[in-house]
Amino acid sequence: MSFELIEAEEAHYPKALMCRALGLSRSGHHAYSTRGPSRRALEEQQLDVLVAAIFAELAGRYGAPRIQQELRRRGQAARMAELRNKFGTGHGKHPRSQALQPRHARLAVGASATLVTFLYDTHIARPP
Repeated sequence: MSFELIEAEEAHYPKALMCRALGLSRSGHHAYSTRGPSRRALEEQQLDVLVAAIFAELAGRYGAPRIQQELRRRGQAARMAELRNKFGTGHGKHPRSQALQPRHARLAVGASATLVTFLYDTHIARPP
């Protein structure tokens, strides 16, 4: 998450300053920005496509247990908790729960920008 913040604010603040303020190394940020997706991320991406296909085949009538059964039948392994979390079919999701609205995203972006501004101003205010 911290490296993503640096990427988002890179146009506004020096990368070295943000890395220092967040306690990260510049080499760590460079490694993050140049490496490709991990093997697990690629496997999860393939699993997402397969689960979506199975869900479509089942016409959206069944939840995670049936999808997991179908995955096992096809020779794929998936943990139930990951399926339920990803597709919202369990783990306490309340029927009246609502997705976050755009105002929540603006609040998060505003808060991160404010934090970076505060850290930058604090750095400038310190005597050399």
